[in-house]
Amino acid sequence: MTCYLRLHEVAVAITADPATATDWDAVIRGWQGADGVDGRDAALDAMPVSLIEMDDLPTADLDDYAGLVLSGRSDQQLLGAMAGRIMGLLDRGGVVVFSGQLTHRWLPSATPFERCAPGPAVGPPELTDHPVFAGIEPADLGASFLYRDGYHRPPEGAEVIARRADGVPGAYVARVGPGAVLLHGGANLLANGTSTGSATRIVPQLVEWIAGGPR
Repeated sequence: MTCYLRLHEVAVAITADPATATDWDAVIRGWQGADGVDGRDAALDAMPVSLIEMDDLPTADLDDYAGLVLSGRSDQQLLGAMAGRIMGLLDRGGVVVFSGQLTHRWLPSATPFERCAPGPAVGPPELTDHPVFAGIEPADLGASFLYRDGYHRPPEGAEVIARRADGVPGAYVARVGPGAVLLHGGANLLANGTSTGSATRIVPQLVEWIAGGPR
């Protein structure tokens, strides 16, 4: 759990073209066994990423990164103040992934979270064959994978890649020039590293998609 909580404190910057191959089996073992500050940081340090404290993000050099993964508890007012820098990352062909409830206008081509009456818990989500979800068994995804009390309305031209069992959109990819935004109404996608079964594959597949996989 502590490794998941660490994701609320940082922006995860994905390295473009890492110099060495990543042992993803070892990474997942680290996620599943992480406990305390040392364990959670070691699990993230084993990945081809850099951790940027949220307070440092407005002045951080993002030129060498392929994208950012941000948690729903990120300071969205801070992100709004650096919207121009985020647009610059997208203009370079980068990717921004946000999981949570979007409440401020800082992410291009993204729509705010709209609350609604909780949908019925009628089964696992529906996933497309998007590279992030390749080989994932929907039944392996936890209850927090998609929120039941609201959603982000997909903008025109967006690709919906996950839906709740009742058909409500849960995650989409929107193109922003040469870059892309993945907006996901649920718990941080990287937190699936603490899961078991096929859900753990989301971690390497998300990182590799951001780093330069097919989009």
